[in-house]
Amino acid sequence: MTDPEQIRERMQQVRSRGYSVGKEDALDYLVAIGAPVFGHDGRILGAISVGGLTQRYPDERVEEVARLACAAAAEISDKLGYRRE
Repeated sequence: MTDPEQIRERMQQVRSRGYSVGKEDALDYLVAIGAPVFGHDGRILGAISVGGLTQRYPDERVEEVARLACAAAAEISDKLGYRRE
């Protein structure tokens, strides 16, 4: 993806969902799900990423893994002192 408008749209989707999903963005047949890890000051320090072959990640599985990744990222963020408003 190189079109600035598409990138802005994707970033808005990520912000509203709270996680990122890339289906074959970097490699054919690969899906990746990422959730941000926040530091005590509210800034993103890193992310948790889970991925695998697209055949093993139908939409309902992507949603399930995204929930798990977000929960793990939130737990790490909490331990780093992040407090949600």
